[in-house]
Amino acid sequence: MKTRILVAGLSLRIRARLQGQLRDVEVESVRSAEHLRQRLAHETFAALVVDEPILDVPVLEFLASISQIFHGIIIFCAAGAHSANNLRLMVQRHHVAVILQHPVDTAELMRSLV
Repeated sequence: MKTRILVAGLSLRIRARLQGQLRDVEVESVRSAEHLRQRLAHETFAALVVDEPILDVPVLEFLASISQIFHGIIIFCAAGAHSANNLRLMVQRHHVAVILQHPVDTAELMRSLV
């Protein structure tokens, strides 16, 4: 059985590269925050990669909203600057494993997923 990863918002090029280079991994994607929440509520994924521009609420609010339904690895791709306090909260309170800054380095993202 393949490991399932849900990617929210990243470009088709990055998603295709992940799918092509990560063996035994099924990369699935969503293009909206609403669809993301629906998928997380009804399906199980080992990891979640969230691209900040897809979010419809501030990142800490989003992370709090999924905390009861998703317990896997979270990788957050930040589009802008965040305060040191917000970064600390993402990691300590909301269990974000990796924070990447735009432009997202695909090789670094892949290393974070293996």
